[in-house]
Amino acid sequence: MNTENIINQDDEYIMKPENEHFLRLQKHHYKLYSHKNQEYNDSYKEYGIVGLLTILNNKMNRAIHISASKIEVVKFESLEDNLTDISNYCILALMELEKYKK
Repeated sequence: MNTENIINQDDEYIMKPENEHFLRLQKHHYKLYSHKNQEYNDSYKEYGIVGLLTILNNKMNRAIHISASKIEVVKFESLEDNLTDISNYCILALMELEKYKK
């Protein structure tokens, strides 16, 4: 089943508790993205998809290091912070890919 078919289905499954939790996390990620984007001013667009994939690679490596060593790489930078950034950069990469579909 392709993504469009899934998106166009009835929304009856949305009321499951785990789906509501997923939605709350997405809302949190959106707020964080909006706040950071005000500070960074769409800087992710400068290098397109390659730049976003490079950032994702760096974030993944940092997350792996944090989880393996159980330390914070940078003061106040937790595994959760990195995973939130990864989630947001994945969405930004998908947005960038949509440009090529048009």
